[in-house]
Amino acid sequence: MIRVMLEGIGTHEFATREGTDAEVRTLKPVLAVVAGGIYSGAERVLLRDLVSAQLRGCRVRIASSDGPLVTQARAHGIEHISIPDLRLPDRRLVIALPLLTWRVIHAGIVLRSKLRLREICIINGVNALTVVRLLRRRTPVLYFAHDVVVRSDRRMLLRSAANRIDIAVAVSDAVAAGLRTLNVRTETVYNGTQLSLARVDPDCDSPPIIGIAGLLTPWKGQHVLLDAFALLKNTGAQLEIMGGTLAKDSEYGTRLRVQVDRLGLRARVRFLGHRDDPVDVMRRWTIAVSASTDPEGGPLVAIEAMSIGLPVVSSNHGGITEILGGAGELVAPGVAAELAEAIDAILDSPAKWAEHSRRGPEILKDLNLSVEAQSAHFLDVIDSAFRSDQVATRT
Repeated sequence: MIRVMLEGIGTHEFATREGTDAEVRTLKPVLAVVAGGIYSGAERVLLRDLVSAQLRGCRVRIASSDGPLVTQARAHGIEHISIPDLRLPDRRLVIALPLLTWRVIHAGIVLRSKLRLREICIINGVNALTVVRLLRRRTPVLYFAHDVVVRSDRRMLLRSAANRIDIAVAVSDAVAAGLRTLNVRTETVYNGTQLSLARVDPDCDSPPIIGIAGLLTPWKGQHVLLDAFALLKNTGAQLEIMGGTLAKDSEYGTRLRVQVDRLGLRARVRFLGHRDDPVDVMRRWTIAVSASTDPEGGPLVAIEAMSIGLPVVSSNHGGITEILGGAGELVAPGVAAELAEAIDAILDSPAKWAEHSRRGPEILKDLNLSVEAQSAHFLDVIDSAFRSDQVATRT
Protein backbone atom coordinates (compact mmCIF):
# COMPACT_ATOMS: atom_id res chain seq x y z
CA MET A 1 0.00 0.00 0.00
CA ILE A 2 1.18 3.51 -0.72
CA ARG A 3 -0.05 6.46 1.32
CA VAL A 4 -0.73 9.61 -0.60
CA MET A 5 -1.79 12.95 0.86
CA LEU A 6 -4.27 14.77 -1.33
CA GLU A 7 -4.94 18.23 0.02
CA GLY A 8 -8.64 18.71 0.46
CA ILE A 9 -9.30 14.98 0.35
CA GLY A 10 -7.34 13.72 3.31
CA THR A 11 -4.94 10.84 3.63
CA HIS A 12 -5.99 7.80 1.65
CA GLU A 13 -4.40 4.48 0.91
CA PHE A 14 -4.17 3.57 -2.75
CA ALA A 15 -3.95 -0.12 -3.44
CA THR A 16 -1.39 -0.99 -6.10
CA ARG A 17 -0.98 -4.27 -7.89
CA GLU A 18 2.45 -5.70 -8.49
CA GLY A 19 1.58 -6.71 -12.04
CA THR A 20 3.91 -7.93 -14.74
CA ASP A 21 5.83 -5.67 -17.08
CA ALA A 22 3.50 -6.76 -19.88
CA GLU A 23 0.46 -5.85 -17.80
CA VAL A 24 1.78 -2.41 -16.99
CA ARG A 25 2.56 -1.76 -20.65
CA THR A 26 -1.11 -2.31 -21.54
CA LEU A 27 -1.98 0.84 -19.64
CA LYS A 28 -2.15 3.77 -22.02
CA PRO A 29 -1.00 7.34 -21.53
CA VAL A 30 -3.91 9.33 -20.14
CA LEU A 31 -5.02 12.91 -20.72
CA ALA A 32 -7.98 14.10 -18.65
CA VAL A 33 -9.98 17.05 -20.00
CA VAL A 34 -11.83 19.12 -17.40
CA ALA A 35 -14.25 21.92 -18.22
CA GLY A 36 -12.97 24.29 -15.53
CA GLY A 37 -10.28 24.61 -12.91
CA ILE A 38 -12.56 24.28 -9.88
CA TYR A 39 -11.91 21.63 -7.25
CA SER A 40 -15.23 20.18 -6.15
CA GLY A 41 -16.52 16.61 -5.72
CA ALA A 42 -16.14 15.40 -9.32
CA GLU A 43 -12.64 16.85 -9.56
CA ARG A 44 -11.65 15.28 -6.24
CA VAL A 45 -12.68 11.85 -7.51
CA LEU A 46 -10.91 12.38 -10.84
CA LEU A 47 -7.68 13.46 -9.17
CA ARG A 48 -7.69 10.42 -6.90
CA ASP A 49 -7.99 8.21 -9.96
CA LEU A 50 -5.25 10.05 -11.84
CA VAL A 51 -2.88 9.68 -8.90
CA SER A 52 -3.72 5.98 -8.76
CA ALA A 53 -3.06 5.73 -12.50
CA GLN A 54 0.39 7.18 -11.90
CA LEU A 55 1.03 4.55 -9.26
CA ARG A 56 0.01 1.90 -11.78
CA GLY A 57 2.55 3.19 -14.33
CA CYS A 58 0.41 5.47 -16.49
CA ARG A 59 1.77 8.74 -17.77
CA VAL A 60 -0.93 11.16 -16.70
CA ARG A 61 -1.71 14.69 -17.87
CA ILE A 62 -4.61 17.02 -17.29
CA ALA A 63 -6.06 19.78 -19.48
CA SER A 64 -8.14 22.53 -17.91
CA SER A 65 -8.33 26.24 -17.28
CA ASP A 66 -6.44 27.65 -14.31
CA GLY A 67 -7.76 27.17 -10.81
CA PRO A 68 -7.39 25.14 -7.61
CA LEU A 69 -7.50 21.85 -9.55
CA VAL A 70 -4.27 22.79 -11.34
CA THR A 71 -2.54 23.47 -8.02
CA GLN A 72 -3.62 20.09 -6.73
CA ALA A 73 -2.55 18.27 -9.90
CA ARG A 74 0.88 19.89 -10.03
CA ALA A 75 1.46 18.99 -6.38
CA HIS A 76 1.35 15.37 -7.51
CA GLY A 77 3.59 15.80 -10.52
CA ILE A 78 0.75 15.75 -13.04
CA GLU A 79 1.54 17.78 -16.13
CA HIS A 80 -0.97 20.52 -16.88
CA ILE A 81 -2.07 21.69 -20.33
CA SER A 82 -3.82 25.04 -20.35
CA ILE A 83 -7.11 25.29 -22.26
CA PRO A 84 -9.94 27.84 -21.99
CA ASP A 85 -12.81 27.33 -19.57
CA LEU A 86 -15.42 25.17 -21.31
CA ARG A 87 -18.37 26.22 -19.16
CA LEU A 88 -20.95 28.67 -20.45
CA PRO A 89 -19.75 32.16 -19.45
CA ASP A 90 -21.90 34.10 -17.00
CA ARG A 91 -22.98 36.73 -19.52
CA ARG A 92 -25.97 37.50 -21.68
CA LEU A 93 -26.64 34.52 -23.94
CA VAL A 94 -26.03 36.51 -27.12
CA ILE A 95 -22.47 37.12 -25.87
CA ALA A 96 -21.94 33.89 -23.96
CA LEU A 97 -22.60 31.46 -26.84
CA PRO A 98 -20.11 32.98 -29.33
CA LEU A 99 -17.53 33.27 -26.56
CA LEU A 100 -17.99 29.64 -25.58
CA THR A 101 -17.76 28.58 -29.23
CA TRP A 102 -14.44 30.37 -29.55
CA ARG A 103 -13.19 28.74 -26.36
CA VAL A 104 -14.19 25.27 -27.55
CA ILE A 105 -12.44 25.72 -30.90
CA HIS A 106 -9.33 27.03 -29.15
CA ALA A 107 -9.36 24.08 -26.74
CA GLY A 108 -9.85 21.64 -29.61
CA ILE A 109 -6.85 23.03 -31.47
CA VAL A 110 -4.69 22.75 -28.35
CA LEU A 111 -5.81 19.19 -27.64
CA ARG A 112 -5.28 18.00 -31.22
CA SER A 113 -1.72 19.32 -31.06
CA LYS A 114 -1.00 17.81 -27.63
CA LEU A 115 -2.68 14.41 -27.71
CA ARG A 116 -0.31 11.55 -28.45
CA LEU A 117 -1.13 8.61 -30.70
CA ARG A 118 -3.45 6.21 -28.87
CA GLU A 119 -3.46 8.37 -25.72
CA ILE A 120 -6.69 7.86 -23.80
CA CYS A 121 -8.73 11.03 -23.47
CA ILE A 122 -10.85 11.11 -20.31
CA ILE A 123 -13.65 13.64 -20.64
CA ASN A 124 -14.54 14.61 -17.08
CA GLY A 125 -18.17 15.68 -16.89
CA VAL A 126 -20.77 16.81 -19.37
CA ASN A 127 -19.45 20.35 -19.97
CA ALA A 128 -16.15 19.00 -21.29
CA LEU A 129 -18.00 17.01 -23.97
CA THR A 130 -18.04 20.18 -26.08
CA VAL A 131 -14.55 19.35 -27.41
CA VAL A 132 -15.15 15.68 -28.25
CA ARG A 133 -15.86 16.16 -31.96
CA LEU A 134 -12.73 18.25 -32.38
CA LEU A 135 -10.45 15.41 -31.25
CA ARG A 136 -8.65 13.24 -33.74
CA ARG A 137 -10.76 10.28 -34.77
CA ARG A 138 -8.18 7.78 -33.59
CA THR A 139 -8.18 9.16 -30.04
CA PRO A 140 -9.97 6.75 -27.67
CA VAL A 141 -12.51 8.61 -25.53
CA LEU A 142 -13.66 7.66 -22.06
CA TYR A 143 -16.46 9.78 -20.65
CA PHE A 144 -16.33 10.06 -16.85
CA ALA A 145 -20.00 10.75 -16.14
CA HIS A 146 -20.78 12.37 -12.78
CA ASP A 147 -24.18 13.89 -13.59
CA VAL A 148 -27.76 12.81 -14.06
CA VAL A 149 -28.39 14.98 -17.10
CA VAL A 150 -31.73 16.76 -16.79
CA ARG A 151 -31.26 20.12 -18.51
CA SER A 152 -32.34 20.11 -22.16
CA ASP A 153 -29.17 21.81 -23.41
CA ARG A 154 -26.99 19.24 -21.68
CA ARG A 155 -29.11 16.37 -23.00
CA MET A 156 -28.58 17.73 -26.52
CA LEU A 157 -24.84 17.95 -25.92
CA LEU A 158 -24.72 14.39 -24.63
CA ARG A 159 -26.72 13.09 -27.61
CA SER A 160 -24.46 14.89 -30.07
CA ALA A 161 -21.34 13.39 -28.48
CA ALA A 162 -22.66 9.87 -27.81
CA ASN A 163 -21.29 8.16 -30.91
CA ARG A 164 -17.84 9.58 -30.24
CA ILE A 165 -17.60 7.98 -26.77
CA ASP A 166 -15.89 4.58 -26.68
CA ILE A 167 -16.94 3.86 -23.11
CA ALA A 168 -18.47 5.75 -20.22
CA VAL A 169 -17.82 5.30 -16.53
CA ALA A 170 -20.92 6.37 -14.58
CA VAL A 171 -20.82 7.03 -10.83
CA SER A 172 -24.25 5.41 -10.32
CA ASP A 173 -26.91 3.50 -12.19
CA ALA A 174 -28.98 6.68 -12.20
CA VAL A 175 -26.24 8.29 -14.29
CA ALA A 176 -25.71 5.19 -16.41
CA ALA A 177 -29.38 4.91 -17.40
CA GLY A 178 -29.35 8.02 -19.58
CA LEU A 179 -26.17 6.93 -21.34
CA ARG A 180 -27.40 3.44 -22.07
CA THR A 181 -30.52 4.82 -23.75
CA LEU A 182 -28.07 6.43 -26.21
CA ASN A 183 -26.36 3.07 -26.77
CA VAL A 184 -23.18 4.25 -25.05
CA ARG A 185 -21.20 1.37 -23.60
CA THR A 186 -21.34 2.19 -19.89
CA GLU A 187 -19.99 0.70 -16.69
CA THR A 188 -21.08 1.83 -13.24
CA VAL A 189 -18.23 2.58 -10.83
CA TYR A 190 -19.56 4.01 -7.60
CA ASN A 191 -17.61 6.74 -5.85
CA GLY A 192 -15.60 5.52 -2.90
CA THR A 193 -14.34 6.98 0.33
CA GLN A 194 -11.94 6.08 3.07
CA LEU A 195 -13.35 3.29 5.21
CA SER A 196 -12.46 2.20 8.74
CA LEU A 197 -12.62 5.76 10.04
CA ALA A 198 -13.56 6.54 13.62
CA ARG A 199 -17.26 7.18 13.93
CA VAL A 200 -18.75 10.47 15.07
CA ASP A 201 -19.46 10.70 18.78
CA PRO A 202 -22.38 13.04 19.43
CA ASP A 203 -22.02 15.56 22.20
CA CYS A 204 -25.33 15.30 24.01
CA ASP A 205 -24.57 18.41 26.05
CA SER A 206 -24.28 20.68 22.99
CA PRO A 207 -26.97 21.82 20.54
CA PRO A 208 -27.32 19.50 17.51
CA ILE A 209 -25.69 20.70 14.30
CA ILE A 210 -27.33 20.12 10.94
CA GLY A 211 -24.87 20.36 8.05
CA ILE A 212 -24.94 20.62 4.28
CA ALA A 213 -21.93 20.64 1.96
CA GLY A 214 -21.58 21.60 -1.69
CA LEU A 215 -21.18 24.57 -3.96
CA LEU A 216 -23.69 27.31 -3.24
CA THR A 217 -25.77 26.91 -6.36
CA PRO A 218 -29.59 26.74 -6.65
CA TRP A 219 -29.92 23.07 -7.57
CA LYS A 220 -28.01 22.01 -4.45
CA GLY A 221 -31.04 23.18 -2.48
CA GLN A 222 -29.51 25.15 0.38
CA HIS A 223 -32.57 27.44 0.22
CA VAL A 224 -34.84 24.43 0.75
CA LEU A 225 -32.85 23.40 3.82
CA LEU A 226 -33.07 26.94 5.24
CA ASP A 227 -36.85 26.84 4.92
CA ALA A 228 -36.89 23.40 6.55
CA PHE A 229 -34.56 24.54 9.33
CA ALA A 230 -36.95 27.36 10.20
CA LEU A 231 -39.69 24.73 10.66
CA LEU A 232 -37.77 22.47 13.05
CA LYS A 233 -39.35 21.73 16.42
CA ASN A 234 -35.83 21.67 17.87
CA THR A 235 -35.29 25.42 18.03
CA GLY A 236 -31.87 25.04 19.63
CA ALA A 237 -30.33 23.30 16.59
CA GLN A 238 -27.55 24.98 14.64
CA LEU A 239 -27.00 24.90 10.86
CA GLU A 240 -23.66 24.90 9.05
CA ILE A 241 -23.53 25.51 5.31
CA MET A 242 -20.20 24.43 3.85
CA GLY A 243 -19.17 25.22 0.28
CA GLY A 244 -17.69 27.85 -1.96
CA THR A 245 -19.49 30.01 -4.50
CA LEU A 246 -18.73 30.30 -8.20
CA ALA A 247 -18.88 33.75 -9.76
CA LYS A 248 -22.02 32.86 -11.72
CA ASP A 249 -23.82 31.94 -8.48
CA SER A 250 -22.78 34.94 -6.40
CA GLU A 251 -26.35 36.28 -6.48
CA TYR A 252 -27.62 32.98 -5.06
CA GLY A 253 -25.14 33.21 -2.21
CA THR A 254 -26.43 36.68 -1.45
CA ARG A 255 -30.04 35.46 -1.58
CA LEU A 256 -29.25 32.73 0.95
CA ARG A 257 -27.93 35.29 3.44
CA VAL A 258 -30.99 37.47 2.88
CA GLN A 259 -33.15 34.39 3.48
CA VAL A 260 -31.35 33.71 6.77
CA ASP A 261 -32.14 37.24 7.95
CA ARG A 262 -35.74 37.07 6.73
CA LEU A 263 -36.29 33.84 8.67
CA GLY A 264 -34.67 35.26 11.80
CA LEU A 265 -31.93 32.61 11.82
CA ARG A 266 -28.77 34.71 11.87
CA ALA A 267 -27.74 33.49 15.34
CA ARG A 268 -28.16 29.84 14.38
CA VAL A 269 -26.73 29.62 10.83
CA ARG A 270 -23.06 29.69 9.86
CA PHE A 271 -21.65 29.91 6.33
CA LEU A 272 -18.30 28.12 6.33
CA GLY A 273 -17.21 28.69 2.74
CA HIS A 274 -14.97 26.17 0.99
CA ARG A 275 -13.11 23.85 3.33
CA ASP A 276 -10.18 21.62 2.52
CA ASP A 277 -11.13 19.28 5.39
CA PRO A 278 -14.81 18.41 4.75
CA VAL A 279 -14.82 15.17 6.72
CA ASP A 280 -13.22 16.84 9.74
CA VAL A 281 -15.93 19.50 9.62
CA MET A 282 -18.65 16.86 9.36
CA ARG A 283 -17.39 15.21 12.54
CA ARG A 284 -19.05 17.94 14.58
CA TRP A 285 -22.38 17.55 12.80
CA THR A 286 -25.36 15.59 14.10
CA ILE A 287 -27.05 15.06 10.71
CA ALA A 288 -25.83 15.62 7.16
CA VAL A 289 -28.34 16.83 4.58
CA SER A 290 -28.37 16.58 0.79
CA ALA A 291 -31.25 18.83 -0.29
CA SER A 292 -30.64 18.83 -4.06
CA THR A 293 -33.61 19.77 -6.22
CA ASP A 294 -32.12 18.00 -9.26
CA PRO A 295 -30.79 14.44 -8.91
CA GLU A 296 -27.14 14.08 -7.97
CA GLY A 297 -25.15 11.40 -9.71
CA GLY A 298 -23.02 10.10 -6.89
CA PRO A 299 -22.98 12.55 -3.97
CA LEU A 300 -19.54 12.18 -2.44
CA VAL A 301 -20.48 14.15 0.66
CA ALA A 302 -23.25 11.71 1.56
CA ILE A 303 -20.88 8.76 1.18
CA GLU A 304 -18.27 10.50 3.31
CA ALA A 305 -20.91 11.17 5.97
CA MET A 306 -21.90 7.50 5.97
CA SER A 307 -18.26 6.49 6.39
CA ILE A 308 -18.06 8.21 9.79
CA GLY A 309 -21.49 7.07 10.94
CA LEU A 310 -23.20 10.40 10.36
CA PRO A 311 -26.91 9.96 9.54
CA VAL A 312 -27.96 11.42 6.18
CA VAL A 313 -31.26 13.00 5.16
CA SER A 314 -31.39 13.26 1.38
CA SER A 315 -33.67 14.14 -1.49
CA ASN A 316 -35.17 10.96 -2.89
CA HIS A 317 -33.56 10.89 -6.31
CA GLY A 318 -30.25 10.22 -8.03
CA GLY A 319 -27.39 7.97 -7.02
CA ILE A 320 -27.84 8.28 -3.25
CA THR A 321 -31.02 6.19 -3.45
CA GLU A 322 -28.90 3.24 -4.59
CA ILE A 323 -26.67 3.17 -1.51
CA LEU A 324 -28.23 4.99 1.46
CA GLY A 325 -30.40 2.15 2.75
CA GLY A 326 -30.75 2.26 6.52
CA ALA A 327 -28.09 4.92 6.95
CA GLY A 328 -30.60 7.75 6.72
CA GLU A 329 -33.89 9.02 5.41
CA LEU A 330 -35.11 9.94 1.92
CA VAL A 331 -37.57 12.79 1.39
CA ALA A 332 -39.36 14.37 -1.54
CA PRO A 333 -37.09 16.85 -3.37
CA GLY A 334 -37.83 20.50 -2.69
CA VAL A 335 -40.41 19.90 0.06
CA ALA A 336 -39.19 21.81 3.10
CA ALA A 337 -41.88 20.50 5.47
CA GLU A 338 -41.00 16.87 4.72
CA LEU A 339 -37.29 17.61 5.12
CA ALA A 340 -37.92 19.25 8.50
CA GLU A 341 -40.05 16.32 9.66
CA ALA A 342 -37.30 13.81 8.78
CA ILE A 343 -34.63 15.84 10.58
CA ASP A 344 -36.82 16.24 13.67
CA ALA A 345 -37.57 12.51 13.72
CA ILE A 346 -33.87 11.69 13.97
CA LEU A 347 -33.14 14.44 16.50
CA ASP A 348 -36.04 13.25 18.67
CA SER A 349 -34.95 9.59 18.69
CA PRO A 350 -31.47 8.63 19.94
CA ALA A 351 -32.25 5.05 18.92
CA LYS A 352 -33.02 6.09 15.32
CA TRP A 353 -29.84 8.21 15.20
CA ALA A 354 -27.77 5.30 16.53
CA GLU A 355 -29.24 2.84 14.00
CA HIS A 356 -28.53 5.15 11.05
CA SER A 357 -25.03 5.76 12.41
CA ARG A 358 -24.36 2.04 12.71
CA ARG A 359 -25.62 1.20 9.24
CA GLY A 360 -23.57 3.77 7.32
CA PRO A 361 -20.12 2.17 7.61
CA GLU A 362 -21.66 -1.31 7.31
CA ILE A 363 -23.34 -0.48 3.99
CA LEU A 364 -20.17 1.03 2.52
CA LYS A 365 -18.18 -2.00 3.59
CA ASP A 366 -20.77 -4.42 2.19
CA LEU A 367 -20.75 -2.55 -1.15
CA ASN A 368 -16.96 -2.20 -1.03
CA LEU A 369 -17.19 1.53 -1.67
CA SER A 370 -13.60 2.28 -0.71
CA VAL A 371 -11.23 4.67 -2.44
CA GLU A 372 -9.01 1.76 -3.32
CA ALA A 373 -11.80 -0.30 -4.90
CA GLN A 374 -13.19 2.66 -6.83
CA SER A 375 -9.83 3.67 -8.29
CA ALA A 376 -8.87 0.08 -9.10
CA HIS A 377 -12.21 -0.50 -10.86
CA PHE A 378 -11.87 2.73 -12.83
CA LEU A 379 -8.35 1.84 -13.95
CA ASP A 380 -9.41 -1.68 -14.87
CA VAL A 381 -12.01 -0.16 -17.19
CA ILE A 382 -9.26 1.85 -18.87
CA ASP A 383 -7.01 -1.19 -19.06
CA SER A 384 -9.64 -3.47 -20.56
CA ALA A 385 -11.49 -1.05 -22.81
CA PHE A 386 -8.51 0.42 -24.61
CA ARG A 387 -6.22 -2.50 -25.25
CA SER A 388 -4.96 -2.18 -28.83
CA ASP A 389 -6.84 -5.28 -29.92
CA GLN A 390 -10.18 -4.01 -28.53
CA VAL A 391 -10.33 -0.47 -29.84
CA ALA A 392 -11.25 -0.18 -33.49
CA THR A 393 -8.85 1.99 -35.41
CA ARG A 394 -10.63 5.01 -36.84
CA THR A 395 -9.92 6.34 -40.25
